[in-house]
Amino acid sequence: MKHFEDRALHVTWIACSVLMLSASCAPVPPPAAIRPTPLPKDATERQIALGRIGRQLYAALADGEPERLMLDSSELKSIMDTDGAMRVSELRARGTAPGFAAAEQRAAYSGSEYQGACFDRARLEPAGGSIGLSMPAFMFDRALVVGKAPDGSAIAAWIEGMFMGTGDLVVALVLSRIEAPRRDHADFIHMHCDMADGLDSFQPVVGTGTPAP
Repeated sequence: MKHFEDRALHVTWIACSVLMLSASCAPVPPPAAIRPTPLPKDATERQIALGRIGRQLYAALADGEPERLMLDSSELKSIMDTDGAMRVSELRARGTAPGFAAAEQRAAYSGSEYQGACFDRARLEPAGGSIGLSMPAFMFDRALVVGKAPDGSAIAAWIEGMFMGTGDLVVALVLSRIEAPRRDHADFIHMHCDMADGLDSFQPVVGTGTPAP
């Protein structure tokens, strides 16, 4: 009986080993799909989408984690042609200009809430254009992200690079500069926005740039 038990255990071990080996050799599933997306055509839905993007930028800055917006290299290759992905990699290799340390950034935004965002160089980037996207998408090169402090004053910072809308998310192809957040930012006085969310009280200049259908 002992012989048969040992043989059964041996067969079971071999079967498990084969299954484990097969699993380790199986193709790695692709990353969660990132789909470049234009802004909605409906004006109300478009404003909702801009608000969603602004809030995500604000949360990343307020948490001191702007780098979490960055796509990884495999995701880049899934939405861009080879030349485009290479150009983005070269831009990334230049590095990111330092902003506040994470703890200082969190402290600067502590107690504040999202107020709005000003999107500069916002546009509809076509598929197969100079950037090399596989699908058309809403893109912008920088945003002034504004929070409202408990005393009613505004705190804001520019986040710069190359940003893309994906429907539910905003992602960064390149993250080149993160400004230290400042109260009563000087750019409120002569602020130019191609598109904006939640900044009516600051009376920005909106809509004079390239439209983003």
